[in-house]
Amino acid sequence: VDMLFIDNLSAISREGKNDNIEMKNIIQKISNLATKLNTAIVLVHHYKKRQAKESSRWRDLHESAGSGEIIKFSPQILQISRNREPASEEESAEFFVKEAKNRVAGKTEETIIYFSKGDFYNIF
Repeated sequence: VDMLFIDNLSAISREGKNDNIEMKNIIQKISNLATKLNTAIVLVHHYKKRQAKESSRWRDLHESAGSGEIIKFSPQILQISRNREPASEEESAEFFVKEAKNRVAGKTEETIIYFSKGDFYNIF
């Protein structure tokens, strides 16, 4: 297995994503599994619902749903966002990807990815 996706983290939680101790244990077990299998494990997680009409593309990591342990113990976090009010068909196909946390490299980057007819394209 080259990469394993878990969508969504709440699906593997017994007590709920708000339980700090359980989330810490789950993330530690997933990290150990990734090391044992020598593979990347991607956890899909969501933010809390937005308040009214927020215009910002990027949200603070602490706005994620559930336990803060998810953010604290994740070595790398990617945020994916769409254009909230696209003015064209091209803009409605845009996905914005931002490295919100990276313990290894220490710096973060942002890129735009377009989705068209079932394919993703990275436009620099």
